[in-house]
Amino acid sequence: MNPNGISSSIGDTFRLFNKEHLRQICQEPVKTGFDRLDKALGGGLDGLVVLGAMSGMGKSTFALQVAANVASQGRSVLYFSLEMPRVKVASKLLSCHLFKNRDDLRDPIEAYRFTNAEEASSFQEKDWAAIEKQSALLSRQLATLHAMDAQFGAFTAAGIRSYVMDFIGKEDLKPLVIVDYLQILGSDKPGALPRQIVDESLQAMRRLSTEEKIPVLLISSFNREGYNKPIGMEAFKESGNIEYSADIILGLQCSAVRKVKNPNIDREKARFPRDMEIVILKQRYGTSGGEGIPFDYYAKYDYFEERDPDASAEAPLYEEEVPNQAQNGRASYASWRELPGKGAPPEESPDEAIAGPGFNLQELLQKERDALFEGYEPPTE
Repeated sequence: MNPNGISSSIGDTFRLFNKEHLRQICQEPVKTGFDRLDKALGGGLDGLVVLGAMSGMGKSTFALQVAANVASQGRSVLYFSLEMPRVKVASKLLSCHLFKNRDDLRDPIEAYRFTNAEEASSFQEKDWAAIEKQSALLSRQLATLHAMDAQFGAFTAAGIRSYVMDFIGKEDLKPLVIVDYLQILGSDKPGALPRQIVDESLQAMRRLSTEEKIPVLLISSFNREGYNKPIGMEAFKESGNIEYSADIILGLQCSAVRKVKNPNIDREKARFPRDMEIVILKQRYGTSGGEGIPFDYYAKYDYFEERDPDASAEAPLYEEEVPNQAQNGRASYASWRELPGKGAPPEESPDEAIAGPGFNLQELLQKERDALFEGYEPPTE
């Protein structure tokens, strides 16, 4: 028996493994909304989870889409946005869902256009109808998603923990907590070094997750060293004791880093969609390593889509080939002959990779493609 009156005998713990007491020790994982990822995680997010990636890979977008998926299930989500103001968070969600449900639009709309006066003034009546319809739908679907930005004051791990505890006490709900991102969190201790602040934050978030039995998802960034190499645990070493504190560590990377030696990452990031994957680097109570979980990432519209691992990624368009309303709806193409490895124009339309139900890219771009290749004869063998 320890000084707090709690038995330390492992024998007493075994007595909980029966039908009557099992609920006391069971935690139901929170589903991310991505089926293959949830299956690989044993049901979903559980404990302290860290999602790491290089800058510009879409980690915040991925976390925000997880937040929306969880909120649409009716579960409360507390999203602490240390970089983006709340209106920017909302604009990314709106762009994502307009793209996902793109039947109502001739062209999807990029997030920045919602908060750019000049761009917004170019919206047509059909655009506004789709925007208002989707906004009304999201206001209902995501009513349980709470986004806290800098207006709430300087964020520290202790402050976030206090906020979450107050929320649980008042609402009697167990939320998913997302912090975007770890390295920006401050400290109440004057003169604390960056690594000390990260370790302090990790300890506070781990206590919150353990004591309240809630999943906490921390977004983590790391430097460009090894930018074109597969993510490993060493990428997290400069960011405190993540590898020891986290229950689950996920890495988001371009799939090319596993398939090609020294890939051109800037070129990979220009793909539409990007060929991405989530790798499980650590899972304290499950399996880690192995093949990554493949995703198509439509960065232009802040949307991730899980891809069948048995299906190879189709050759995507590059961003300069994607229709852009800022260019008066005209597609701007780089010649296929000038793109690395493209050779002659493909027989199949490259936009088939992103053409979905109700999204008639083929019709929209065919005239541009015909004009580009008018009179072109593929070289003979």
